[in-house]
Amino acid sequence: MRKNPLAFVWLSCLLLVQACALQPIASGSDRSLGEPATAVAARVALGVDTAPAPMPSALRGLVGDDRMPDFLLLGEVHDHPLHHRLRLDWLTSLSASQPVAIVMEQFDQERQADLDAARERGDSARNLAGAAGFRFNGWDWTFYEPVVRLALERGNLLFAANLSVERARAIARGSATGEAALADWSAADQLAMEGEIDRGHCGMLPATALGPMARAQLARDATMATAMLRARRESGLPVVLIAGNGHVRRDLGVPRHLLAQMPAARIISVGFLERGQTEPVGQADAGSPGAVIRYDLAVLTPAHQRPDPCEVFRQSHPRSKTSAGSIPNAKPGSASK
Repeated sequence: MRKNPLAFVWLSCLLLVQACALQPIASGSDRSLGEPATAVAARVALGVDTAPAPMPSALRGLVGDDRMPDFLLLGEVHDHPLHHRLRLDWLTSLSASQPVAIVMEQFDQERQADLDAARERGDSARNLAGAAGFRFNGWDWTFYEPVVRLALERGNLLFAANLSVERARAIARGSATGEAALADWSAADQLAMEGEIDRGHCGMLPATALGPMARAQLARDATMATAMLRARRESGLPVVLIAGNGHVRRDLGVPRHLLAQMPAARIISVGFLERGQTEPVGQADAGSPGAVIRYDLAVLTPAHQRPDPCEVFRQSHPRSKTSAGSIPNAKPGSASK
């Protein structure tokens, strides 16, 4: 079986599936964020090799004026240090002149009241994260602590975005329901998401697991969108989502759910991607009619060195292909540790 380097990103996500697989982009695209949605994988592509790095003009133009979007979604490959460094630097600059509300995938939406109580008590960043359901044995706290500290130091509101592992599992198995389904979610969308899940797990999952995992993914995205809408409603501020690349995708992720509930919203999605990861763009090549816009801005970095993700998956789920009723229980970061 041909090894798929995209697999790690899925394996490094919370439980079932996070749809964070690396996506192709239209290299060399110089379209601006203000142009209509043309048939390319990203409207703007930017290469970055080291940090610190200047904020892209596509983001710099949002600072200090009335053009800040209602919702700014900042992605990541969960284990990539450069992605976290760049995103933190740019978020720090963006929020210097414009207060924002920060919504985090790494916190469980069910724990919002605990998060608020911890903040009211003046808890440390680590204790606050623990109250919000942050899993220190999965997520790398060193990547997310600076974001929490930034919010505390600047007085930015913090919101929990994700489903708990337990609820996601229940939704995948059909014993619980998530947010209302998207009215325009098509059979093609379903196949695209299931295909991402299959490729992201090295083609080793039983076919019967793909539908339940896609159901859990949709529920996560819908829950994140609801958290962002709540943050916008309660704060009146621009809302920034910190999440994996799969969640911030315009075609299959959180933006779809935001637009369903707030059609006039201005949304900007930024994917932080690794160079050299290529796969088909929808049913067409990037730049051709019918291709899919996945991000408004795609930030390309060198690949992070990590163990072979498919080999890690084989060792941790040796019976995935033959156990049709099972659903992998991957922790965030599990393939990198």
